[in-house]
Amino acid sequence: MIKKASLMGMVVVLALAVFMLAPAKAALVTYDVTFTAQHFSKAYEEMPSVPTDPVTGEFTITLDPTQTYLNETAGITLKSLNIDLGSPLAFNYGGTQLAVGGSAWGVDTIQGGPDFYFYQYNFPNNFSSGLFAYSTSDSNGAYITQEVSGTVTVVPLPPAGLLLGSGLLGLGAVGWRRRQVK
Repeated sequence: MIKKASLMGMVVVLALAVFMLAPAKAALVTYDVTFTAQHFSKAYEEMPSVPTDPVTGEFTITLDPTQTYLNETAGITLKSLNIDLGSPLAFNYGGTQLAVGGSAWGVDTIQGGPDFYFYQYNFPNNFSSGLFAYSTSDSNGAYITQEVSGTVTVVPLPPAGLLLGSGLLGLGAVGWRRRQVK
């Protein structure tokens, strides 16, 4: 008959083997992005004057940095924006390039009505190179700027993950202690 302790040890070794042999997947990362875009230019001279300058906003985005996303609406939440947005928020991501905007015509297109387009070349590392454009319901074109500043912060691992890790550590310590006593 196999003792309980050795059976438990075999289960733990088997679980670790399965875990280590499983194909590696990058973890989802959540970023909180705040931005300010200012000093807009009109795309066409006949457009009305720039209605809102600066444009400020904040959104949270969750993605797998090893994957490519196109017009994705899941995983992004708009927290604040001081201009109107006429459709759900969506994003494109590939490599280190992030584009965020309204999903009605696709993230990369501003087509009449209230919409915006935010593009960051070296996401999440550098806020010095990017583009921001927006349109309003009464404009037939876009207001554009490359003067975009802001911050990108990684949202920390949820407390549940830390709790799970500490629980597993505790179980390992209890098992080790029991073996030491015998």
